[in-house]
Amino acid sequence: MLRLARQLARMSPVLLALGLIFQPDQSLAEAGPPRFDFAGDVYVAGDAARRAETPARALFAMGERVESAAEVSGSAHLAGRDVTLSGPVGGNLYAMGYAVAVEAPVAGDATLAAYDVRVAAPVAGVVRAAASAIEIAAPAGALLLAGERIVIDAEIAGDARLYAERVEFRPGARVAGSITVLDEAEILGAPGGARLERVATPEVEGPGVVAVAL
Repeated sequence: MLRLARQLARMSPVLLALGLIFQPDQSLAEAGPPRFDFAGDVYVAGDAARRAETPARALFAMGERVESAAEVSGSAHLAGRDVTLSGPVGGNLYAMGYAVAVEAPVAGDATLAAYDVRVAAPVAGVVRAAASAIEIAAPAGALLLAGERIVIDAEIAGDARLYAERVEFRPGARVAGSITVLDEAEILGAPGGARLERVATPEVEGPGVVAVAL
C-alpha cells in the first residue's frame, strides 16, 4: 500500500492528499462515497467513486472502482483498481489502476499507468501509457507507450514510440509521423504510411524500459 501511495503521489500529489482526507470509515461507506467541492473542483473517494452529476472544472477521484461520467472542463485525476473515463475531459487526463479504460474524448494529453490500458475515444494530445497490455483503438495526437503487448488500430497524427516485446498494427492503424520500436520487438501487421525505426533496448537498473520511456 505504501508503494502505491508513493506512485500516486508522484502522479498527482492531490490524490495522495485525497486518500488522507477520506480515511476508511464505516459511517462514510453507509452514506455513500465521500466528496466535497472547492472552487469549482470536485474531490471524491470511496469503494465505488462514480461521478455523473454537473460538470466540474477539475476532478480528483480515487477508490476501488472509479468512473468519471460527467464533463470535466479542466483536468481529471483518477486512481483505483478499475478506472473508467466515460465523460469528456477538456484538459489533461491522469489515470492509474489495474485496468484503465478511456471511453470519452480527451482534449489534452492522457497519462495512464495500469496492468491493462484501453483507449477507445479520441485523445487530441499525447497518450503516455505504461502497462502490460495497451490497446489504442481511437485517434491520438502522438503515442509514448511502454509495456509487453501493444495494439494499434487507429490514426495517429504524430510520432509513435512503442517500447514493447510485441507490437501489432491492425488494419485501422495509420501513423502520420515516425514509429520507433525495440530491436527485438515482434511486429505484426504494417502501419499505413509510416517509417519504422528499430532501436536498442536501453540498459537501466530498476524498473527497466518503463522508466526510460515515461
